[in-house]
Amino acid sequence: MSDGLLRRSLSLGALDDSDALRILTVSSPHSIIEVHPFRPDAREALIVLPELTDAYVYAVKVADLDGDGLSDLAALLVMEQAFVAVARGTGPLQFAPFVTVAEVDTYSSGLEVGDVDGDRRPDILVHSTEPGVNTLVRAEADGAWSSPRRCPGRWRCSGRPTRPGASSW
Repeated sequence: MSDGLLRRSLSLGALDDSDALRILTVSSPHSIIEVHPFRPDAREALIVLPELTDAYVYAVKVADLDGDGLSDLAALLVMEQAFVAVARGTGPLQFAPFVTVAEVDTYSSGLEVGDVDGDRRPDILVHSTEPGVNTLVRAEADGAWSSPRRCPGRWRCSGRPTRPGASSW
């Protein structure tokens, strides 16, 4: 039996001190971020995160974006425009409100987090519904984020460059 909600934007990560993997989803139409146990049983209930933004959460990913050992959230938010936003982890399953780090293409459809340039800082890659158009928001050394940069072609944040220092930037 279904509750009638559409769950999308699957993300897997450890969100508390137990290092247990959890699955994050965004439920439509209300843009609710839910945390599901990776291996559910009758003792573990679904966790609904408190509302972290007034915008529509289109996609969310889990990663330690600032290197402090706490899981953070990267999200694609949509209002009249699309934005990449970050919610810093403040404790186990606790997050500060989302802070916008970049404005991106209105036709953005999802995002990935990974180190695309081998600097050991997670970058955010935003996919567009427009074929072959992506946007990269790179993490800077001081904890800030770069201006969004359009990336033609197909990109993924799934691994390290083929050789140390390899980068097209």
